[in-house]
Amino acid sequence: ETWRDSRTLFAHAVALEESSVAHTNLGLALEADGELAAAERHHARATELAPALAGPRLNRARVLGALGRRSEAEAELAAAVAAEPDLAEAHAQLGWLLVEEGRDAEALPHLRRAHELAPEHLAIANNLAWVLATSATVADAAAARALAERLVDSSRGQQPAHLETLAAALARLGRFEEAVPWQARALECVPAAARGPLAERLALYRSGRPYVRGR
Repeated sequence: ETWRDSRTLFAHAVALEESSVAHTNLGLALEADGELAAAERHHARATELAPALAGPRLNRARVLGALGRRSEAEAELAAAVAAEPDLAEAHAQLGWLLVEEGRDAEALPHLRRAHELAPEHLAIANNLAWVLATSATVADAAAARALAERLVDSSRGQQPAHLETLAAALARLGRFEEAVPWQARALECVPAAARGPLAERLALYRSGRPYVRGR
């Protein structure tokens, strides 16, 4: 009975002896079952038991975000960065949450630091390039284009997010004739249900307008 599944196992471990690892494992198992409120409570306890570690805070922040408790998620991510300032994932998650809140100027240092710490991490690099290509406040389209070109090369043109970022950077530079085929290629690479926003951006570029977030 005790070892019926991983969730039962980790619940038994927590009951035997509280530890950050046991609470983290149980929290992850509950997350996998879609029980986010219960998962959050165990991730919160994991952070209490290991306050100097970023990992439990990142787990809790992820669940808080899914529960719509974004201000609490931001606080946990800031604490994770303070706990482990050289952890790329902490900077990356905090930076992207700030982007989602329209706070690009605050986000950019974290996105840059995440990229510095993990230059080989393609998703982190693409997030940085996307913000540089599309921000209303901190854009650097030339830098975005250079980074996006490297990403497209790295993924051999098979990753639609990279193609989209390159298209956005080219459009922001006013190079719409070059942006259109890259965006069209990105559109072809995604399932039909996900094509709406990509098609809208393609129409923008065809009309000679860049995509700028927040406008």
